[in-house]
Amino acid sequence: MRLRNSLLATVAIATLAVAAAQADDFNPPPWRNGPLTVAAEWEFLSSNLLDMPPDYMSTVGDGIHGFNTNCYTHAHFENCTWEPDPLDPNDGRIVTGQEPGRILFFLCNWIDYYPYKYIWVQLTYGGMGAPFVQEVMAPNPGTNEWENPLYGQLIERWGTPGHMTEYWILPFNPDREFVNVILPPFTWLDQVWIDTISTLTTANEDMSWGGIKSLYK
Repeated sequence: MRLRNSLLATVAIATLAVAAAQADDFNPPPWRNGPLTVAAEWEFLSSNLLDMPPDYMSTVGDGIHGFNTNCYTHAHFENCTWEPDPLDPNDGRIVTGQEPGRILFFLCNWIDYYPYKYIWVQLTYGGMGAPFVQEVMAPNPGTNEWENPLYGQLIERWGTPGHMTEYWILPFNPDREFVNVILPPFTWLDQVWIDTISTLTTANEDMSWGGIKSLYK
């Protein structure tokens, strides 16, 4: 009986951990897994903060365009530390002290000629402040270099305490981009999802999955 109870407790803990991870993906974009999309998730399972790869990544093409394989999707940390999640020792989170921190998320993407790139960022956090995307940037399309980069524009930011969603547009379509997230002092970041899509539409048109799908018929 004691062994059975121990096994049941282990299964319950594992189930709760999976449910918590899924719950952090609280507001996915309606076009995830559509053509020319990328979805990357950092759950900070590793304590190694040197160019951390995502814990999950999905790239869905359209059968025509290729993916940029000459770069490396990763996160770069400044003035941050790692600690285990007090509620789940198998999980981790990024924390700041008295000074704000910065995480640069570098994403590789599709090589295509559609005019717009949309970026959807979900942040799960806690502590004394609310992290936010300071900027989205990409190489200059004229030179494909980072000197004189071009910057995205924030469309909308919304959420509830502990969860934030930001919706950005790059009015050009690079094959790689930076998402620069700022962590205020005494704040922790538990999970980050970044989704992107290349499209022919502008922000005031139908960005639902049905609207996006109609572009590729």
